[in-house]
Amino acid sequence: GPDVAVEAARGWAVRAGIPSQALTVTGAAELAWVRPNDFVTRGGADDTEAGLRLVFRVELVIRPGGGALQRVILFVDAGTGALVGGAESA
Repeated sequence: GPDVAVEAARGWAVRAGIPSQALTVTGAAELAWVRPNDFVTRGGADDTEAGLRLVFRVELVIRPGGGALQRVILFVDAGTGALVGGAESA
């Protein structure tokens, strides 16, 4: 569910070295259909699946110390809870 998706997104941030105090989850996780991509595992295959996957979209705002504000959207598979992609947002 949405809570699992948010925790998966927070886990990604921890692994990426983003301090928890610099991270905010904005809004609720929302269902969407997307194609997986290599945002989470850079250098991987991008859009290799022909079909769409049902995911929870989790939007994060990252406020690094002294750095520019960054928005990231992560795609968390609605069935497995696995991170399957994402995007940087304006």
